[in-house]
Amino acid sequence: MLVLTGVIAVLAGISAFALWRVASDLRAAQVALEASSDDASVARIQEAQRHVDSALAEFDGGIVTLARWIPVTRQNLDAMGAVAQGLLPVLDTSRAALEGATAFERRGLVEEGRIGFKQLGRLEGPFRRQARGLDELLVTVDAQGSALLLPAVWNALEKLGDRAPGTGRGAR
Repeated sequence: MLVLTGVIAVLAGISAFALWRVASDLRAAQVALEASSDDASVARIQEAQRHVDSALAEFDGGIVTLARWIPVTRQNLDAMGAVAQGLLPVLDTSRAALEGATAFERRGLVEEGRIGFKQLGRLEGPFRRQARGLDELLVTVDAQGSALLLPAVWNALEKLGDRAPGTGRGAR
């Protein structure tokens, strides 16, 4: 009985550590992105990308690989991994859209007495790709719902699922 208790304690510790490592990187990415909503900058988006890349790198590590053998932990790690994978294209298109918008702001709408429709048109592609990426992220988030998700993971997915459609509409 004591051995079984020890094995359960070790598995719980491995699960908690693996989930914490991935979740801390995703939380850092979220903090960077939330800060950038008021003060959008390419540097903030790149910071978020680094954190998401770091979270995804954890999936190649031994502790997360080991933890994925534990049933409930596996579903939670899979959900976090899927969301992290879905975030990367959104962050890429967000950076491109922000860079285009910043360049447009520097040049202005009127250039040499003419309205810069060509410049304005260049913004359409990045924003459309961003909206598409957000739509795909929403599908990914919706697909991750499971009764085996921990409350914190469930709440984070739900919050992301609530925010993605509005952000997608804003990009459109």
